Amino acid sequence: MRIAEGFAGETVPHLSIAMGPQIAAALHFAAAAVNCNLCEFNPNVLDTADVFLKDPLVREGGHYTVPQRLGLGIAWNDRDGGQLFNHS
Repeated sequence: MRIAEGFAGETVPHLSIAMGPQIAAALHFAAAAVNCNLCEFNPNVLDTADVFLKDPLVREGGHYTVPQRLGLGIAWNDRDGGQLFNHS
């Protein structure tokens, strides 16, 4: 990021087939970085991206709202009784 800033370059987080936590991290990066005006957006993964989250990421008119909870601003989905990450 500092190298890009030094050359007046722009940074854009790459999200590909991102899940909700990855998108939340990218949104916080984009909001904090001086030289980041975009965040990659793939409408084909939005429904799947929110599966891991208690509340879906807020999108309106092609824009995300940066989550405001502590940390990444998200809460994990506990709808499955905590079995989402239980691989035993």
